[in-house]
Amino acid sequence: MIFSNLKCLVKFNSLEKWKHPNLDKKCYMYTFVTDADIRKMLDSSELEGFELKEHWCDLTNNSSVFEDNHIHLKVVAKMVQLFRTGEKPHPVVINSNNDISCYCVSDGHHRLRALKYMQAKEFLAKISGSEEDFKTLDFKRLD
Repeated sequence: MIFSNLKCLVKFNSLEKWKHPNLDKKCYMYTFVTDADIRKMLDSSELEGFELKEHWCDLTNNSSVFEDNHIHLKVVAKMVQLFRTGEKPHPVVINSNNDISCYCVSDGHHRLRALKYMQAKEFLAKISGSEEDFKTLDFKRLD
């Protein structure tokens, strides 16, 4: 069976242990952003006036900004701030068909890091790929 955007709840710890069929690395990025860095950013005034929608295009359209670790820290911290006030994160997109140069998370790297900081036990996701590829990922179908 092939999953195509199967909506599900994924156990966070199972994603961290899950082995992508073609990759030998973490499933998502920004693991370099530490909890201490996030706490420090949340306690600072740097997030005042920082809007994700406004600054997101800076990340996607400017490769030098995309490689700037500080902007990723700000995005993760801002997401923590928003999630704490009740904003619900969009589903993380996990695709086992990504080529070997890519992480298996197609969309949601910053959200995952924010949720990890918040010690989330599970997260909403949409998964695509062969059912066999996901046999060791602990998830509950919502569709």
